[in-house]
Amino acid sequence: VSTEASWRWRPGTNEASSPVHLWREVGFADTQFTTARAPFWFGDPLPGGTPISGMRNAYSCLFLRKIFVVTNLTEIGGLRLGSLVDDGFVAWINGTEVLRVNMQEAAGTSVSVSTLARNAAEPVSFATYDLPAPPSYLVLGTNVLAVQVFQSSRGSSDLGFEASLDSVAIDT
Repeated sequence: VSTEASWRWRPGTNEASSPVHLWREVGFADTQFTTARAPFWFGDPLPGGTPISGMRNAYSCLFLRKIFVVTNLTEIGGLRLGSLVDDGFVAWINGTEVLRVNMQEAAGTSVSVSTLARNAAEPVSFATYDLPAPPSYLVLGTNVLAVQVFQSSRGSSDLGFEASLDSVAIDT
């Protein structure tokens, strides 16, 4: 998944699925999601991408989904997620939480549309994170990277998100 990729997204005006975790799974029908290009931003503009309107004092998160295909699991030694975020996010691959950035609650804690992130120190920069070992969540064929991006408050004046996902080849 490269930066400036097209994602399926929707505003966090209400939960994306019932039960709450279903939208993070490969088989979820994301018909209520729109396709748009990253980065996603509100308030402080990010070059290109998708401006979000009507967010301030209305809702405090975005739901994002990106499908990717794995053709050879044996060649993948690891995964790295790169991101720029203002304020925070939780990422799942195929429904398994793989990363939490700038969030108030510990990894594995459930999140909802009312969850808030810590306030990001600005300016935010692009950072790269090693993800847990992929055999526990990655599958041959279609996979989904699901990300819920959070504001530090409903009244926050800005939000920004961009990401990339890279595989790390097994060293032979």
